[in-house]
Amino acid sequence: MNYGEKENRRVKSQIVEGLFELMADYDYHTITITQIIQTANSYYRNFYNKEDIISYYLRNLLEQLPERTPVPNQDEELKKQFIDSLNLAKQEKTKFLCLHKNGLGHLVQAVMLEATSSVLPPITVDNPDIYRLYFINGAIYHLFMAWLERDLKESPEEVADIALNYLKKGVLL
Repeated sequence: MNYGEKENRRVKSQIVEGLFELMADYDYHTITITQIIQTANSYYRNFYNKEDIISYYLRNLLEQLPERTPVPNQDEELKKQFIDSLNLAKQEKTKFLCLHKNGLGHLVQAVMLEATSSVLPPITVDNPDIYRLYFINGAIYHLFMAWLERDLKESPEEVADIALNYLKKGVLL
C-alpha cells in the first residue's frame, strides 16, 4: 500500500471514529457533517454521506474476518464462522449497540446479507428461497444484538451453539 492509500485509510478511520464519538452523545440524525469534520479533525471528501461512513466501517470489519468457506457443509466450520463473527461483534460491542440504538441496524443487516450471499449459490429475487435468506439474516442480526445487549452473558461458543441449534431444528418447538 502506497503513502496515498495509507493516508486515505487513516483519514477515513478518523472520520469513522469521529462519527461514533458524536453518536455516543447525539442522535445520529441530528449530527452534521461539520460536527464530524471538527470531531475527527479531518476533512470529508472521502464519503458521500453519513451512511457511507458506516458502510465503510462495516465493510472494513468484514475484512478482518477469516475468509468464508462457500456453503459450509460441516457443523464445525459453520460454528467456527459464527464464533469468529461473534468475537468481532464483542470487540465492536459499543459501536454495534450505538448503531442499533440509532435505528441503523438495517446497515449492519445489509452488510451481513452481502457477506452471507457471497458464500451461497446465487439466489435471484424471483426465487422464493430469498425469503429464507432474509429471515435467517434478520434472525442472526437480532441474536447478535440481544447477546450484546445482555452484556455477553454467554460465551461466543455458547451463542454459536444456540444459533446452530435453531438453524438445524427450527425455532418453533
